[in-house]
Amino acid sequence: MSFERVLNCSNISYLSSVQTLFKKNTDDDSTDQLVSFVYPDFSGRLSDDNDRGDKKGILYGSYLEGMFIHDIYGEKSTVYSSYQANHDNFLNTKRPRILHVSTHGDYLDNEHMEPMDRGILCLSGYNVDENNSGYISAREIQYMDLKGTELAVLSACNTGLGENISGEGIYGIRRAFELAGCQTLLLTVEEVDDFNSAIFMKVFYERYNEINNIYQSFKDTKEYLKEHGLKELKELKDVFEKEMKNKINGHMVYTRNLKELNKRIEESEKRGQIVRKKNGEYVVEDWNEFIIQGKIENS
Repeated sequence: MSFERVLNCSNISYLSSVQTLFKKNTDDDSTDQLVSFVYPDFSGRLSDDNDRGDKKGILYGSYLEGMFIHDIYGEKSTVYSSYQANHDNFLNTKRPRILHVSTHGDYLDNEHMEPMDRGILCLSGYNVDENNSGYISAREIQYMDLKGTELAVLSACNTGLGENISGEGIYGIRRAFELAGCQTLLLTVEEVDDFNSAIFMKVFYERYNEINNIYQSFKDTKEYLKEHGLKELKELKDVFEKEMKNKINGHMVYTRNLKELNKRIEESEKRGQIVRKKNGEYVVEDWNEFIIQGKIENS
């Protein structure tokens, strides 16, 4: 759960295990690059009895995230998108300063699987029948070389989920990135909206690129969006109209997404705050589905 919703505290960082308190900082060097995986081409269909669950839908907000990140970081940003956002490219990523992942996350409902096999990030090819490389599991991530990586951003639903094992903490995606060497994680503990996520990440990276402090940028982003989220949503809609018409296969899909953005702006104007969809209804966005885990001092 997000403790920000129930505690009046401005400085909260989460741990997946008490052991994290005793981990020493490594002196391993990372590269100066930001590597991002966005807008995977899931393709195909899944059979009803596939262990990996339902077919994953396209994330148009994820495409915009990648575009915003590249605009902010320029040549220091490597963006893997569409079919390039695949298992092999992900697994072969080593020691970026920042690793950004924008996709669907899941924790598989299969009690016969080991906990670290159940936590997954969906990648290119996920929806293809009998495709064993359309995702990466927590088990694989934990053995990646991310030593010295300052920040991993998991802009995907429920990346904070896992299995609580007595004396060991929460096993899943969040634990895997810790074990791989990441110092700080920005992740989600609830369902997130891909368009609102794009707004959050745009503002966060603009701030982080300016002050180079992860937690302060995180807090500043939440405060800014509570006041100016509607402005950012309107700008996002303008970018969507300009950039996505030729990227989306099918005029109906493009029109449906554009109508949703216009409707969201209308609802946000009525309430004076930006909204998101939850169970088919509009609710005020408080941005507390995003949390910080790990190191926050001087980060």
